[in-house]
Amino acid sequence: MTIAKLWTPLSAILAISIMAGSAPAQTSHPKAGAEPPALVALHAIDDYEASLEAVLSHAGEPDFEQRVKASNHKIKLHRARLARDRVSDPDLHASLDLLLEEASDLWLKSAWVVLDPKDKRYSDAVAEFHADRNLVASEIATGKRGLLHDAVLKRYQK
Repeated sequence: MTIAKLWTPLSAILAISIMAGSAPAQTSHPKAGAEPPALVALHAIDDYEASLEAVLSHAGEPDFEQRVKASNHKIKLHRARLARDRVSDPDLHASLDLLLEEASDLWLKSAWVVLDPKDKRYSDAVAEFHADRNLVASEIATGKRGLLHDAVLKRYQK
């Protein structure tokens, strides 16, 4: 083949690659139904709590410290805090803050399991977190505020 015959297909390939390389990058458009910040924060808190539960399920085992170091619960806590801080509704922000505090307290309550495997404080705290999480989800979904606040007040008045 002569150089002239090779040049035609090569020039077409070169032209296409130049056009593709110089084309403006497409901007990604947000999803039409993007999640509201409160729901994003709730999911981030869920992720944090799940990572804690995964690590704490190994409390008392010989490799527990290594599991804690290898876990990503601190990163997930940071993400949950950032997501919570993006919520502008003061009532939802307060509910999410309380829920995040409850999740963080699970770490402290797990110490009782290490000291006494029959102690129910940790499992009770996990159940309480999940119930409160559902209240916050209801606050987000229905727009009715104060459900978690009322439940916490009722709990401590007993």
